[in-house]
Amino acid sequence: ESTTTEAMTMTTSILSTSATEHFTTNMETSTVAQTSTPAPPSTSTLAPTTTAASPEASTTLTTSFLSTSKTSTPSGRETPSTTIQTSTSSAVPVTTSEAFTTRTTSLMTVEPPIVPVTVNPNQGTQAKEFNVTFTVLTLPFTSSLQNLSSPLYMAESRNIREELNHLYANSRVNATFSSCQSVSFRPASDGNSTVELTCIFKKIANAQQVDRVLLYHEFRDNTEGNTTFGTYSLDSNSLFVNGYHESAVLTTIAPTVITTQTPSLEEKPIEFNVTFVITNLEFTQPLQDSNSPLYKSASFVISHQLTDLYNKSKINASFSACKTVSFSPANTGRTSVYAICTFQNDSTAPQEVDRVIAYGEFRDNTRSTSTLGIYSLDNNSLYV
Repeated sequence: ESTTTEAMTMTTSILSTSATEHFTTNMETSTVAQTSTPAPPSTSTLAPTTTAASPEASTTLTTSFLSTSKTSTPSGRETPSTTIQTSTSSAVPVTTSEAFTTRTTSLMTVEPPIVPVTVNPNQGTQAKEFNVTFTVLTLPFTSSLQNLSSPLYMAESRNIREELNHLYANSRVNATFSSCQSVSFRPASDGNSTVELTCIFKKIANAQQVDRVLLYHEFRDNTEGNTTFGTYSLDSNSLFVNGYHESAVLTTIAPTVITTQTPSLEEKPIEFNVTFVITNLEFTQPLQDSNSPLYKSASFVISHQLTDLYNKSKINASFSACKTVSFSPANTGRTSVYAICTFQNDSTAPQEVDRVIAYGEFRDNTRSTSTLGIYSLDNNSLYV
C-alpha cells in the first residue's frame, strides 16, 4: 500500500504529513487542508521552522515538491520514504493559512538617477577691460600719430600692440589674457609720446583672477622695471594701469641720512592726467586733427568745463588750469578725453592735493561722474 502527498513550501517543508492530507498550491495562495483525524508525524529529514508568514508579502519563492510513500513490511511496520524536488519561482504576492513557512526576501537596491550637469557656455567667461598707459622716450610725438590712416600711426600702433600682446601672452596671467587693442597716442610733457591701450582679460571661474595691481607688476617685471619694451625705451615712472601707479622707491645704504627739503621760491607745479569717456560725443577722425574746427571747439568747451569745475571745488586755492590734450576712440563709437590739470606745489598752498583728492572733486562736481556741462559721461571711465 502506497500513498503519495505533494506539497509546495517557501524554502522549508511542512512540519507533519499524513496520508490523508492534501496540499493545493498555486502562484497566489498556499493552503493546507487537514482532516479531523490526527496524522502521525513524518520522519522527513527537513527541519521544521516556526517563522510565521504575514498575510501578504512580495517575495522570491523557492518551491519544494515532496513525494512521501509508506510501504508496509511483513512485520506490519510502515517505512516512509521521501523524495524532494526543488524549483524557484518569481516574486509574487503570497497568502499562507495554517502552515509554518520561512520566507526568503530579496532586497533590490535602487540607484539614484544620474542627472547630467548642464554647463552654460557663457558662464564665467565675461571680459574685463584694463587701460594701460606709458610714455615712449624713443618716439617723438607728431600730429601724424593721431591720424588713424597715416602710415606712421598704423606702423607704430601695430608694433606696440604686438609687443604688449606678446608680453601678457607669455606672462603669469596668460590663461585669462585675450588681447590688447585701441591704441592711441598723445603728447607727453617732454615732447615724447604717451601711449594708451585697452587690454581685455577673460573672467574664468577656475583661473587666476587679474586686477590692475597684478597687471602692473607683470608689465614692470617683463620690461626690466618699465624701461625696455621691445625696441622702445620707456619712461620708468610713466606706467599706469586703470589709474594704478607705483612711484620709484629710492633706497639708501646705511647709515641713513635724513634730509630736510627747503622749499624753493619756484616749485614745479603738479600735473594730473585726467581721463574720462563722453557718451554723447561720437568719435570721428577730425577729433584727432588738432587743426580741425571740431577738435578746436570740443577741446575748448571741455577745457573750460574742467577749469570751472576745479575753480568751484574745495581745492580751488591750489588749482591753476586744465587743458584738453587729445581725443581717442572708446568702445561703441564714444570718445575718450585726455586732459592735464595743473595745481600749485608750494608750502603756501592751503591744502595739499593728490590724485585721490582730485578724483573725488571731479566725481562730486559731476553728479558722480555722469555730467560735465553739455556732455554725458561714462560713470566708470574716470581716471586721475
